[in-house]
Amino acid sequence: MELYDQGSLDRAYFGEYSFSVSKVFSEARERTNGVKLIFLSTLLIYLLIALSIYLFLSIIVATLPSLEAIPYIPGFLKRHPTELLSIAILAPLFIGLIMMGLKQANDHKIVMNDVFAYHYDIGRLLLASLLISLFVTIGLILFILPGLYFMLVYIFTFPLIIDKKLGIWEAMEISRRSVGAHWLRFLIFDIVILALLLVSAIPFGLGLFWAIPIVFISYGIVYRKIFGYSGKKISGAQPLI
Repeated sequence: MELYDQGSLDRAYFGEYSFSVSKVFSEARERTNGVKLIFLSTLLIYLLIALSIYLFLSIIVATLPSLEAIPYIPGFLKRHPTELLSIAILAPLFIGLIMMGLKQANDHKIVMNDVFAYHYDIGRLLLASLLISLFVTIGLILFILPGLYFMLVYIFTFPLIIDKKLGIWEAMEISRRSVGAHWLRFLIFDIVILALLLVSAIPFGLGLFWAIPIVFISYGIVYRKIFGYSGKKISGAQPLI
C-alpha cells in the first residue's frame, strides 16, 4: 500500500494536517489482514504478564512492613504501591503494542517480540507516564473537563518519544498542540473507538479479535498523517525532558 500522506513535526505543531475518521478506520480494517492473530497473541501475552506481575508484587508488598509508618512517602504511593509498580513495569510493554500499530500502519513487518522492544527507554517512558497521569488527575479533581482534555491531547506523547527521539516535555507539548488544534475531530475519533470496543465485546468478547487490531492500527494511521513515521529506534542517551 503506497503511503503519500506522511505528515511532519513542523506542520503538526501548527495543526496543519487533516484526516477523515471514516477513511482511517477503512484503511485500518484493510491493514488487519494477516495480522489479527499477531495482535491478539501479543495482547494475550501482555495480559498474562500483567496478571503475573500484579500477583507477584501483591505478595511482595504484603510481606513488607506497613508503608504508613514510613515518612516522606506520598500518600497515594502508600495506598496503591502494587498498582503503581505494575504500571511502571508494564508501560514499555503497552507502548510496544502502540508501536506495533504504528509499524503496521506504515508497511513495516510486525512480530510478537515487538512488544518487548522498548524497555531500554523505561526511565523516560515512566516519567512521561507519571507526568501525564499528574496532569490528568489534577484536571479531573479540579473541574473534570480539563482532565478529559489532557487525556485526549497527550495520546501521541509516547510514540513521539520513541519514533522522533524527542524529550519528554517536547513530546507532550507537540502532542498537545497538534491534537488540540483539531480536538473535536479527535473527540469523535475516540468516541468511535470506544463504541467499536463496546459493541465488539457484547458477543462474549469475540468481536474484539477483529476490533483490537483496528484500534491500534487506526492510531498508527493518524500518527502517520500528522507526524510522519521515522521508523528508527532510539540508540544512545536521549534528552530526558
